[in-house]
Amino acid sequence: MRVGAGVLLALALFLTICPEGRLTRRNRLLAVLFVFFASMAVAGLWEICEYFVHLITGRDVQRVVLTGVSDTMQDMIVCMIGTIAYLPAVFRLGKGKSSVWTGPAEGFAGKNGNGQKETFL
Repeated sequence: MRVGAGVLLALALFLTICPEGRLTRRNRLLAVLFVFFASMAVAGLWEICEYFVHLITGRDVQRVVLTGVSDTMQDMIVCMIGTIAYLPAVFRLGKGKSSVWTGPAEGFAGKNGNGQKETFL
């Protein structure tokens, strides 16, 4: 679930702040890099929050007692795999090919960004 939310939010943010309000051939590589690194940052921040919840509340939300540190690493690896699987959709969007995977981010950016129209698929 974090993978889907992270990549969609990263793409929506990129579309919202980019001057054209959409991906073009000129900025698609930048969008791919932005989505990848923003998604990985969300994964890292999520794991840091889990760690501090454990320190503050004593709840073992990372399941360290049961799994050791592998839970954190597995979460980050799964996030990376999901993000990499999503990047071709971002690249195709830069060619003007919207999809069901990019439609929600385009719709969000259209409503909240540079005055572009909504595009939900």
